[in-house]
Amino acid sequence: SRYNVSIDYVVTAPAGTRVTISSVSSDVKVTGVKGELSVGTVSGDVTLTNVGNLTEAKTASGDVVVNGAESDGTLEAATLSGDVRLTHVKARRLQANTVSGDVTADDVTCEGATLTTMSGDAVFSGPLAKNGRYELSSHSGDGSANVTLTTFNGDITIKK
Repeated sequence: SRYNVSIDYVVTAPAGTRVTISSVSSDVKVTGVKGELSVGTVSGDVTLTNVGNLTEAKTASGDVVVNGAESDGTLEAATLSGDVRLTHVKARRLQANTVSGDVTADDVTCEGATLTTMSGDAVFSGPLAKNGRYELSSHSGDGSANVTLTTFNGDITIKK
């Protein structure tokens, strides 16, 4: 007969520690890590909560969910099959994409953002930076449109 074995790892790291997580087939959950953080898995969900200096959150098959994060540079969040959901995020630049799913950036503060989906919705909400560039691309979601927003001074509001 076949056996199915599951192993969970719980890792505790001192504040400010650089953490890199790579997995093949598992969900990854990280909470409260304030050092540089990079997370990637091939098959599984990535869930990050209250993290600092996040550089990368990626999976090939699964959702990427980030609730509370900061990045000194570019924050990359991506999946091939699943949703990317970012909430309460501050970064210099944001790149978020999926092939099959939605990309949602809610309460995000950044100097520029690129949100792309081939099959889903791309949604951004947050303050727009002076001289910022925000690109939202959806090829088959609600509205099926490519939108590029650039502001030099003031706000841009788009309503359906």
